[in-house]
Amino acid sequence: MKESLVFHVSSTGDDGADGSPSAPFATIVRAIRAAREVRREGRAVRVVLGDGEYRLSRPLRLGKADSGLVVEAAPGARAVISGLRGIAGWRREPDGLWSAAVPWVTSREKCVRDVFVDGG
Repeated sequence: MKESLVFHVSSTGDDGADGSPSAPFATIVRAIRAAREVRREGRAVRVVLGDGEYRLSRPLRLGKADSGLVVEAAPGARAVISGLRGIAGWRREPDGLWSAAVPWVTSREKCVRDVFVDGG
């Protein structure tokens, strides 16, 4: 295999950038897309995440072609990959319970499994 390549991701990056340390991508999805292109050339690839929270709007799907791909935090960085979505518009119901509309839940298969209050 040829020399490995590293793509960088930063919570303040830009997906139009080249993924270098001075011009990191903004999302893990963009970095993995770039990694897949390079891996076709037979190169090993690492995706290095800087400090921050990286929210995913849908599940990150990796397959056989991604085998050997390394996604890691930069040394000393605290990188969090999360699928959490904020829910706004909470209202207190007459029975004392709280409720809010969750428009992306359209069926039981897309139900909310956990609710965290104030990030905890």
